[in-house]
Amino acid sequence: MVSVRSIVLASFGGLGVCASSFGAINPFTETFSSSAASWSSGSTFTALNYPSSGGPDGSGYGSTPFTFSAGSNGVPTAIFRCQTEFSSSGGAFFGSYVAAGVSTLTYSVRHDAPFPLEFFGRFVATGSPVGVAYTSTTLVAPNTWTTLTIPINNFADPNWTPEGGPSLFGSTFADVARVQIGVWGDANTASQNGPWTFDIDNVSLTPAPGATALLGLAGLAMGRRRR
Repeated sequence: MVSVRSIVLASFGGLGVCASSFGAINPFTETFSSSAASWSSGSTFTALNYPSSGGPDGSGYGSTPFTFSAGSNGVPTAIFRCQTEFSSSGGAFFGSYVAAGVSTLTYSVRHDAPFPLEFFGRFVATGSPVGVAYTSTTLVAPNTWTTLTIPINNFADPNWTPEGGPSLFGSTFADVARVQIGVWGDANTASQNGPWTFDIDNVSLTPAPGATALLGLAGLAMGRRRR
């Protein structure tokens, strides 16, 4: 049986993406220390704000205001967008996660909405209108930096939702061209318009155990990236 959440995410797919000309750099951390991160808060490029301090480790982070709509109950909303057409993070999140041995993607988020929120991460391949999404079971409380982890090496995890058949996992992670971080709406979001402030920091790709040496032989860049 197809879940309601699967149907909603499929309708969330939107337009396809431009062809990717990047390869994933692994491991990698986007620290949002400047606008060079080039992440967007909209499907048409809309620059984030970049406060210079106040992140989880005291350093800079990305931030954007957001207002929920009255019809947001049960609807997924992308807050932060990393996309090939924006050249986000210098292309470090685009390409084949399979070939690079990526095992997890982690990210830290914070918001000031007056209720806990359920975050998701969504991945879409080059040219595809649909992708796969992972919803965290950890609710993010207001005004608290919270680090969430997406297990890219475990598609049996029930928190994954493919917007199509299971084969979509393979095709998506063979050529990632879009990464989105967002929240699920509920009865609270439908009745509280805001605007609220959403913050993001330290989005990281991590290789599977033993993959680092192989990546080095392949000539892939290593080390933490700071902008």
